[in-house]
Amino acid sequence: MNATSFDIIVIGSGVAGLSVAMEFARRGKRALVIERGPLASGATSRAAGLIGQMRSTPDGIRLLMDSIRIIREVEAQTGMRVLEQTGSVRVAQTHDRVVELQRDMDIARGAGLHVERVTASELEKLIPCMRADDVLDACFCPSDCYLEAPALALAYIAAGRQLDVTYIEHTRVESLRTSNGNAIGVRAADVDYDAPIVINAAGPWAHLVADYAQQFLPTAGIAHYYFTTKPEANIAINAASPSFRDRENRIYGRPCNGGIRVGIYEALPEHVDMAALSPNFQMSTVSADASKSVIRSLLDAASLRFPSITASTPMEIRGGIMAFSPDGGPLLGELEGVSGFYHCAGFCGHGVSQSAAIGPVVADLIMNGTCEYDLGQLRADRFSDWPSLHNRDAVVRSCLDVYANYYGKPII
Repeated sequence: MNATSFDIIVIGSGVAGLSVAMEFARRGKRALVIERGPLASGATSRAAGLIGQMRSTPDGIRLLMDSIRIIREVEAQTGMRVLEQTGSVRVAQTHDRVVELQRDMDIARGAGLHVERVTASELEKLIPCMRADDVLDACFCPSDCYLEAPALALAYIAAGRQLDVTYIEHTRVESLRTSNGNAIGVRAADVDYDAPIVINAAGPWAHLVADYAQQFLPTAGIAHYYFTTKPEANIAINAASPSFRDRENRIYGRPCNGGIRVGIYEALPEHVDMAALSPNFQMSTVSADASKSVIRSLLDAASLRFPSITASTPMEIRGGIMAFSPDGGPLLGELEGVSGFYHCAGFCGHGVSQSAAIGPVVADLIMNGTCEYDLGQLRADRFSDWPSLHNRDAVVRSCLDVYANYYGKPII
C-alpha cells in the first residue's frame, strides 16, 4: 500500500473524526485524517468541555456512559490524564422544572446511571458560590465529568499515532473522488488520496462537504458563547467542584483554572453561514464583548445563580460554532447517491461528550451495518422523507429552534 492509499479517509480532525480514525485503526484499518487548519482547531477547540450523562432517552445515556469508559481506556493507553470526574448538579426552581427533573432522574436510573436527590443545603456545600435559596429540587450525578476538549483531542491523536493513523493538517479537501457511484477517495492540495471509505466529519462545515457528492446534509452552524472568570476569592470554586446545569436560566458551567466557566443556550440564537466565511477562517477568531446582547443575557443569567459574578468580574469571553441538526441528534451514515461516503456530523453541542463512543458506533455501522444503539435516532438519512427539510432555509430555522429549546420551556 503506497503513501496515498488508505482503508479509510476522515475529513476533519474534531474529536468525533479523531475517534472514528482511532477506532478503525484499532480494528486493523489504515486511516488518514485530513484537516483544513491545525489539528483539532475547529469546533472542538472552543467546546466548553462538560460530560453530563442525564438525557431524555436510555440510549442517549448509555452512549455517554460508554464514552466515559472509553476515554478512561485512552488515558490508560496514552498515559495522558483528561477527565475530571467531579460529578454535576442540576437545579429546578419551578414546578415544571421539578417535574422535568424527576422524569429525567427516573430515565437515568432506568438506564443504570446513579443519580441522587440533593437538598439546598447540600448544594451550598457542593458549590459554595452558587445561590440555592430559590431551588425547589436538585440532583447530583457523581460520575459526570468535565475536561479540556483540546486535551481530549490530543489524547485521541496520541492513541491514533500509536496505531499508525496518518494526520495531514493545513490541507483543504477539494473534492470527493467517485467511480460508478462509489467513493474512491478525495483530492486535497492537488494530491489524490485513495480509500473505499470516506467519512465527512467536518463539523459545522459538514453540509458543505456533503455538497461534493451533491448530497443535502441537514445541518446548520450556530454561534455559541461562554465566559471563564479569573480566580477570585469571592467565587468559591476549585477543580474538585461539580459542574452544574440551570435549565430555567439557560446556563451551564464547570470549574476552569481556578475560576468558573459559564455558557448559555440563549432563546434567540445566531445562525452562522459557513459558506460565507473566508477559506482561511479559524475558530479562534470567534469572539464577543460584553456589549453583545447574548453576552449581556449570559451575564444576567449567571449572576442570578452566582451573585458574586458581575459585569466587572475579570473574565475571558469566548465564542465558537456548533453544528446542529433539525432534531438535536447526530447524523451518522450514508445518504443516497454515493456508496462508501459516510457522514459523522451534527452533534448539537455534544460532540465532545459523545465522541469516544461515536468511533465504535460509526465503525460498527460501516463494517457491520448496525450498532448497539437505536439507529432511528442516529441515521443520517432519517430526514429523507421530510419534504419540509429539503431546503437550506428550512433546515436553518429548524436547527435554530432546536438550539433555542435546549434549555427552553420544559416538556412535561
